Amino acid sequence: MTNNWTQTGVGLLQAGQSLKALECFEQAILQNPDDADAWCYKATALIQLQRYAQSRLSYQRALALNPLLWTVDGNRLLQAGQYDQAINCFNEALAKCPNDATTWAKKGAALLLLGKSDEALGCLQRSQALGDAGAATLITELTRTGR
Repeated sequence: MTNNWTQTGVGLLQAGQSLKALECFEQAILQNPDDADAWCYKATALIQLQRYAQSRLSYQRALALNPLLWTVDGNRLLQAGQYDQAINCFNEALAKCPNDATTWAKKGAALLLLGKSDEALGCLQRSQALGDAGAATLITELTRTGR
């Protein structure tokens, strides 16, 4: 649950006031050290302040608190066309959350874009078995075209 400090910090971050935003995220973390969102936003503020090493540490803390942030990172890489790196992120998420249908589907999409149809099909079938109805469309297309 996002607290008021985090909400205020996000507004400041969007307004380009990274240092003030950072202070808000630090207050949010003092109130709740297990707030993955606050740690993630803190990492973003630190990047904007060009404090990259600190940003990395904050993001690592966020990932430890919420392993599905690996899926978010993987999706960013997928959108950027960095499929191998995206798959690495999806694998990290799946190592901690093996029953996440969305992550299986995203990994399948990345594998498909790399031309690894058999592996992609396995991931998409797993995603469907976990309740992702959207995976069925890709599975049908894969089996129909014999890719």
